[in-house]
Amino acid sequence: MADSDTALDIDTGTRPRFTVVTIAYNNLAGLRRTVESVDAQDHPSYEHLVIDGASTDGTVDWLRELPENPARTVVSEPDKGIYDAMNKGLRAARGEILIVMNSGDTFTGPDTLSLIAADHAEHGWDWAYGAIRMTDPTGRPIGAYSFDPFKHHLFTLGLAWIPHASVAVTRELADKLGPYREDLGSVADQEYLMRAAAVVAPRVITWFLADYEMGGVSQQSSARARELAWHRMRAETGQLWRNSRLADRAVAETLAFGQVLRAAAKRVHGQVSA
Repeated sequence: MADSDTALDIDTGTRPRFTVVTIAYNNLAGLRRTVESVDAQDHPSYEHLVIDGASTDGTVDWLRELPENPARTVVSEPDKGIYDAMNKGLRAARGEILIVMNSGDTFTGPDTLSLIAADHAEHGWDWAYGAIRMTDPTGRPIGAYSFDPFKHHLFTLGLAWIPHASVAVTRELADKLGPYREDLGSVADQEYLMRAAAVVAPRVITWFLADYEMGGVSQQSSARARELAWHRMRAETGQLWRNSRLADRAVAETLAFGQVLRAAAKRVHGQVSA
């Protein structure tokens, strides 16, 4: 296992069909599930880049003890956060199609990469996504989510989101998009996809592609903070509501207030029912 950026200077021989980038930090149980899921894929051409942020929970020792696998490259070193680690992986990726799957997330089945490859061969998309199952920290499914069909206005307004763990992006589009925005915090993955949607609409693969572990940082912000972040994303990608910063800000505040009211009504209903 390597321990510096030089570890990511991978031999640039024949490109694999896929690169799967997994970032990890102090989530050994989740990382185990992710690695097992990637190792189980039946597609013959992929690489797996595991980018660990110098975990202190036994992850580093476990990674060192993994059986040798020429498809897997591991680096463990301090980083500046989730999106710094993602960008590190994307810079090193050699695959024709890129997938970022965080520790704790898994492919829904061993044939997922083969399914994505077949869909790309048939439809020739620049990027695509599918449905996900939500899981608890043990990997047990507790819900499902699908944004199908894709509707641009629902996405840019934040009324629907794209499950990042199910997203596949071609190398050509990834090069055009550049890195994840590290200054945007937990919404940087959706901002990345908003930039992608501004270039070309995604293909929706109507199938469960990934299992997503609930409880990440994206679920820990307030309603208003989330809506203001989406307002900023629309502003910076040139997708403001009515092409007006003022109108778009009003939409963001209205959506945030609506979420607060719904949450309050839910609490009151729960108290009355009790």
